[in-house]
Amino acid sequence: RVLSEKDWLLASLQERYLYILVDESQDLNRSQYEVVDLLTTSPIADIEPNIFLVGDDDQAIYRFQGATLTNLIAFLKRFPNAEVIPLTKNYRSTQLILNASERVIAGSTERLVDQLKGQQTIDKRITAVTIEREGKPQLLRFDSEQDERLGIASQLSRLHEEKNIPFAEMAVLCRRNEELHPMLDVLSSCGVPVDLGGKQDLLLEPAQA
Repeated sequence: RVLSEKDWLLASLQERYLYILVDESQDLNRSQYEVVDLLTTSPIADIEPNIFLVGDDDQAIYRFQGATLTNLIAFLKRFPNAEVIPLTKNYRSTQLILNASERVIAGSTERLVDQLKGQQTIDKRITAVTIEREGKPQLLRFDSEQDERLGIASQLSRLHEEKNIPFAEMAVLCRRNEELHPMLDVLSSCGVPVDLGGKQDLLLEPAQA
């Protein structure tokens, strides 16, 4: 609101920040996007801002914090001639994992590639650079969360005993922080060594002098 009302402040910031890079732009909420929009709007006509957005609509997981795909769409509508550079090489996962994730993501109706039909063509078919390893991703279903935790512990123990895979090379990813400690308790009780890591809630941290 201040940037909208105080022209002198907006002008001073625009003069200071001539080049803007927005990383993880899929996580911006509406207010954050409006700040970027104001900083890149010149009072002089026909002046294009120097702005570079990095983002992935398929990784938009912070909707509970106000993140929305409409920000990326609004950016491309505002800058229809902006060059879109898809990064199609993946250095983290094998092709089998990428193929499985693509089949899951393909069911979404909110992907940017679907929203821009008739406007731009974006090819997001990802190719793995990582050397393929043995084994395919498996989808396991359990009757309850506790059964799921016990099933994961059983899988890790089996891989360790039968295939001699070190526990240090295994990882369990949880969607929410509150799932970490119940998972830790089950793994520990089943004899699986655990090194717990996760973002801490600042509100629960003791105050620092």
